[in-house]
Amino acid sequence: MIYLYFPKTEEEFEIDCTEDITPQYASELTQKRVGDGGTITDNRRRQPMTLSLNGFMTNVPLDMTGNYEHDAEGNHTKFRDRLLKAEKEGEYVTVDGGIGRGFWEDLQITNVSIPWNVEVGTGFPFSLNLQGVRKSKSKVKDLFRQSEKFKAVQAKFQEAKDLGKKAAQEATQNVKKTMDNVKKSLSGTTLTDWFRGGPS
Repeated sequence: MIYLYFPKTEEEFEIDCTEDITPQYASELTQKRVGDGGTITDNRRRQPMTLSLNGFMTNVPLDMTGNYEHDAEGNHTKFRDRLLKAEKEGEYVTVDGGIGRGFWEDLQITNVSIPWNVEVGTGFPFSLNLQGVRKSKSKVKDLFRQSEKFKAVQAKFQEAKDLGKKAAQEATQNVKKTMDNVKKSLSGTTLTDWFRGGPS
């Protein structure tokens, strides 16, 4: 069985009958002419993968004869409406071809065809073309780092960091001075004198 999953709404549909499913992977090679009149390939650019799917959706078992009621409520019409909405709004679609066939995600519908004829009863055949989408990384963080606001915040942070470092150094020096003064005051004093409050 083939399944179509719509991550935005977490809806999943099982295709009643799949005629064929064809993933396609391609690359574009760019060429340029050289001095002797020949051509060389100087670049290879990966193209987005595409997926074509032809299937059939029905609201009755395939071995029964249905009436021609193409607007009858049922899972097939919900599937049709969901396909059209996903194509219109550019939603991501995931196709699960099952074990041994493949699993594809981050796809967008580029073409959907749902023909009607008197032989399909309450169901309909459909053709679906999808294309893989490469998500670009957000540059918002980098743009913020280049902004004047970020530079001002960074400067204040560095200033606070320097003040904290300076305060820590002064505290260390004060502790050291105190310890030196204690050592001087105890110089020449025996342990007994120290317990008595100072040298005799």
